[in-house]
Formats: sequence, structure tokens, C-alpha cells
Amino acid sequence: EALILPTDAVHDAGGARPWVLVIANGHAVRRAVRLGLRGTARVEVLEGLRPGEAVIPANANVAEGKKVRPAG
Repeated sequence: EALILPTDAVHDAGGARPWVLVIANGHAVRRAVRLGLRGTARVEVLEGLRPGEAVIPANANVAEGKKVRPAG
């Protein structure tokens, strides 16, 4: 029951402090994550994210704190 994300959703995936932007209360919020297994297209998230949380892709060019809403 691993939580898997596309690699492009994780900022600094190869660094010591990877993080993602999640949508919380209508805003982009930075959240530190701990990664497990890493592939070229997907990464395993061990801590810092709950199933079902909306994650903003890193290439979306959305700033932390910006007002956002989920697509669709």
C-alpha cells in the first residue's frame, strides 16, 4: 500500500529535503516529504503526504501560498 507520485510532482527529489506543493484550504502549501523507492517516472512517498491529497506538479509554476483550486 505504497503512496506513489509522479517524479515531476516532487521538488528537489534528488536532494536532502524533497518537498511537494499540496492544495490545502484553497492555497498551495509546501510540505516536506520523505521518499522511498525512486524510479525515472515515479517515486514512493513514505511520510509527509496522505492518500487523496491534491499535489501540484513541480512544472506547474505555482508559488507557495498562491490561491489555487483542483482541476476538474
